[in-house]
Amino acid sequence: MALIEYRTYRNSDPPALVDLWRSQPALRGRAPLDLPALEQLALAKLYFDPRGLILAEEAGRALGFVHAGFGPTADGTALDKSRGVIAALLLRPHERRAEIAAELLARAEEYLRREGAVEAVALGASPAHPFYLGLYGGAEAPGVLESDEFTLATLRAAGYDETGKRTIYQARLAELRPPVDRKQMQVRRNFVLDQDREPLPANWWEAISFVHGDCRRFTLRPRTGSEAVAEMTCWDIFPLGRLWNPQAMGLLSIRVEESMRRQGLATFLLGEAWRQLAGEGIGLVEAHCGEAGSPYAGLLAKLGMKPVENGVVLTRALQNPEAPA
Repeated sequence: MALIEYRTYRNSDPPALVDLWRSQPALRGRAPLDLPALEQLALAKLYFDPRGLILAEEAGRALGFVHAGFGPTADGTALDKSRGVIAALLLRPHERRAEIAAELLARAEEYLRREGAVEAVALGASPAHPFYLGLYGGAEAPGVLESDEFTLATLRAAGYDETGKRTIYQARLAELRPPVDRKQMQVRRNFVLDQDREPLPANWWEAISFVHGDCRRFTLRPRTGSEAVAEMTCWDIFPLGRLWNPQAMGLLSIRVEESMRRQGLATFLLGEAWRQLAGEGIGLVEAHCGEAGSPYAGLLAKLGMKPVENGVVLTRALQNPEAPA
């Protein structure tokens, strides 16, 4: 039986990592990887640590890799090393595939534990998306896609438990018909929609996460005032959004001032933003929602967006083996 060797990242590894990524089954939510995208979305990140990227090799040929990192603190100003992220786990078909996957995960978890993590989330769950955002999942990191059957089964077998689910909604802008009623007509008379094509990031983490994408911010303000009462932010899901036909934008956030809620502002804001984006040649929009029965899910459905897939949020406690039971 051939010896499987495990080691951390070397500067000569990018071609092997790209080849491993390209060897995976095609998924709606996984874009092909090339060297520039690997550099931009992983290796060039300021917090990239080669100790967190671990490869499995047989006779010098890469069989798989795992990449571990960390999400942000609550205020988005630094890394939160108490919560680790298994950002990627990819393997070639192999008779010992399950064994290799388990060993890669164990080594990644040990790295996270040494850095102070007490928990790991599998493949990220926004805003915990240190690497590969835009290459896997879609507009946000939704956990593990249900269509990614091998990864999902491998992580569950390794002791990762489901702690949430995120539904991915999409719609073609040509088919969307935002509601037109008395409330919406009143909003149109009383408010103005502005678009900022180069919005300032809210914090360090947002700047790091979307530096490679085309972000837009739409704000709604009263015609008689200058202060925005509602805003939404979206981005072009690079590179996935440029591979889908038609080109896509993904909704990142929407906010309405508490005193202005239940007046139809969110419906108007999204509908008008979609209309402007359609005029610029954008054909598809995507949004992620964590709760099927939430008002946000109801808003997306009201605008004609439909579920296309689910992401499963899987987490595992990282117990210190030296700690008393």
